Amino acid sequence: MQKVIAEDSFRDLFQFLIRLSSDSSSLIDLANEIELNKPPFYINETQQKLISVTAEDLGIDKASCFYPKFITYIEVFENRNLSIGIFAMSKGSAFPIHDHPHMIGITYLIFGEISLINRDIISINSSGIVTTRVLKEEVAVGPQIFYLTANSGNLHEIHAHEDSLILDIFLPSYSEDERPCTYYKEIRPNLLIRYNPNLFFRNMQYLGKTFN
Repeated sequence: MQKVIAEDSFRDLFQFLIRLSSDSSSLIDLANEIELNKPPFYINETQQKLISVTAEDLGIDKASCFYPKFITYIEVFENRNLSIGIFAMSKGSAFPIHDHPHMIGITYLIFGEISLINRDIISINSSGIVTTRVLKEEVAVGPQIFYLTANSGNLHEIHAHEDSLILDIFLPSYSEDERPCTYYKEIRPNLLIRYNPNLFFRNMQYLGKTFN
C-alpha cells in the first residue's frame, strides 16, 4: 500500500510540473513569487509536493551513486519545457559558476551539506568580462529547497561538503540552440569570464518510482 501511495504522489508531482511548465502565465506568477516576495501560491504547492520525495523514491543506492570526486547525473524526465534530473555530488565535488538562461530553477537538496552562491549579472563589457553581484551565499543542510529565475540569482555555484543528493527541476529545459549552459570563473571579486571547466561527470540510469 505504501508503494502505491508513493507512486501516486510522484504522479501528482509530475502532472503539476507538466501543467506549470506549459502555462506561461503560471511561470510568470512563480517568478514573481520568487523575485518579489508575492504571496507564495506556486512556491507552497511546489514545496508540498517535493518535500515528501526521498532518496529511496528516486532509486538511489548510495554505494553506487556516489563516486569520489565525481558528480553522477541521472535523467528522470526531459522535454522542451521541463527537465527533471538528479545530481549525486560526492564530497569535495563542485559545480563552477554557471547560468540558466531564461529559466526558472528549483533545486531540492534531499540530503547532504553544500555551499551555494547565487549571483546576478550587472553588466557585460565589450571584452566579455561579466560584472556580477552576490545575491545570496549560504551553507545548507538538506532537506532544503532553493529557487532561481531568469532575473534573480541566475548564476550559481555549488560545492559539496559531504555526499549530497540534489533533485533539479528546470522550466524550461536547457537547449543548445536557445538556452545553452555557460560556465564562468572569477578573475577578480565579482568579475567573471567564460571558460570550459574540466568536470568529472558520469551518468546513470533512473531506477526510481515512475512519474507518469
